[in-house]
Amino acid sequence: MADRSKIVESLTEGRTLSVSDFEIVQHFADLIAQAEAARRTIAQEGMTSFSEKGEIVSPIVVAQEKISREIRGWIKDRPDLFNPGAEKQAVPKLRGRAAFKAVG
Repeated sequence: MADRSKIVESLTEGRTLSVSDFEIVQHFADLIAQAEAARRTIAQEGMTSFSEKGEIVSPIVVAQEKISREIRGWIKDRPDLFNPGAEKQAVPKLRGRAAFKAVG
């Protein structure tokens, strides 16, 4: 498993965070480490396993998909923590009259 402290350090990039934000970053770092461990296991064991019913999707694949969804959710919900440049790059969507270009 990847070193949680190194992941936290790379995510915080020297920023000062509130206690709650730091706990969120630590949880996110745990998710990243779990996703990496799942990817390694899948690479070693494959995406399927066998049971009495025959070949099935490996439970680690299902777990990795859930972890990935949670990671994407955090990135979407908290771009200030996990993608700090995103809010600067976003172009505001114009609404109403401002959305129309005057032609003259």
